[in-house]
Amino acid sequence: MSKIYGIDLGTTNSLLGLGDRLLTGLVPSVVNLQTGEAGKDVLEDMSAARSFKCDISMSKEGQLSVSASSRVLRQLVKESGEDVQDVVISVPAYFSDNQRHATIKAAELAGLTVVGLINEPTAAAIYASKSRKALSLVYDLGGGTFDVSVVDSRFGDYDVQATDGCILGGDNFDANIRRWVIKQGNIKVHHLSSEDLTRLKWDCSKLKIRLQKSRRDEVLDLTPYGAGQVVLTTEIYSEIMKLTFSETIIKAKKVLGEAVPVGEKYDLVMVGGSTRCPLLREWVAKEMGQEPIEMFYDPDKIVAQGAALYAQMLSDGTAHIQVSDVTKALSIEMADGSARVLIPRNSKIPVQETTVVYNSVASNKLQLNLYQGDSLLASQNELIGQLTYSYDGVIPAGEGEVIVEITVEVDGTIRFSCKELLKAPVGVVLDRTKTSI
Repeated sequence: MSKIYGIDLGTTNSLLGLGDRLLTGLVPSVVNLQTGEAGKDVLEDMSAARSFKCDISMSKEGQLSVSASSRVLRQLVKESGEDVQDVVISVPAYFSDNQRHATIKAAELAGLTVVGLINEPTAAAIYASKSRKALSLVYDLGGGTFDVSVVDSRFGDYDVQATDGCILGGDNFDANIRRWVIKQGNIKVHHLSSEDLTRLKWDCSKLKIRLQKSRRDEVLDLTPYGAGQVVLTTEIYSEIMKLTFSETIIKAKKVLGEAVPVGEKYDLVMVGGSTRCPLLREWVAKEMGQEPIEMFYDPDKIVAQGAALYAQMLSDGTAHIQVSDVTKALSIEMADGSARVLIPRNSKIPVQETTVVYNSVASNKLQLNLYQGDSLLASQNELIGQLTYSYDGVIPAGEGEVIVEITVEVDGTIRFSCKELLKAPVGVVLDRTKTSI
């Protein structure tokens, strides 16, 4: 079988690897909107687009994100110096079917063939378990996305017990630091040019990094912005950090409670560039009542390394190690707009569930919408599939009984079908994620 490469398409940086080697350094996930150039050369360009991973989708608004992602992927291939074709790409565990589809579309635009997607915490667990088999809570906080998963590798396989996540990361922290600086320094933002605003953004980011390294109060001179000086103390820094990332603790505790019995020992594995900060690591550890394991890995690179290792398993046929995963909640929309959950979140895949629905009005058709998400209101979840079932004629309200079935295969394929009793089913196969773990 041809070589299969592993890619971490990150919010801040991206990497490409093969087996146990990374073939690129950290390539900034930045694209110049005018020239289409990507990577380090346009890192501080004012017309560059960033954080497009956070809203990647197949909606009209998301086309830019897909195109920008494809350009970063092309830059990765260029810097690797290899003839890259087949790839495994890591994605946030919370990514919906539509977002995974968009990631595959971006790869196809870059001339790549996606043979699999792997959830970022699972990839991190694969690499971490090279030297440490354990029940792990993987806390993955990057530049723009957060994931948390419980992964059990104690018995050789990689068994994902529960997962959650959201759009949240270091970019949000930088923005909150910047808001504090602007307010504290009484900066007249409306008087600043776009160049000044860009420079202020970088100055605030550097201020944050300086404090993280020194762990003492740091001063920022705001004279270029028509103000004086501000002092960012460790106390203020901690307050802003906790305000920004409190949701990560809520989600981590929720996932832990769903998957790990009280009192059972587990490893706290912290990955993602934002977890380099000692103050953040100490705070998360305190909130979770657990010390993080020694950082024997590079938090910016571990996801790419895990994706590359899994890609090698697929390539050389040694992927006999099982990687089991869980699914997001899948539901159908009812007549009152509510979501009837057929497959609860964190259900082990493969999984199959059926239910019976009826037409709410007299009609010769029944429209069925499939959603992904946790809200009890269908419209607040993400629509991922639709079916129209045709009766033999107009059926009075409440008499058109239809059996609905949803199946999630081991490879991530979602099958959505419906039928009347003793009749052939009508369905769709949402196989866009290909192998997705």
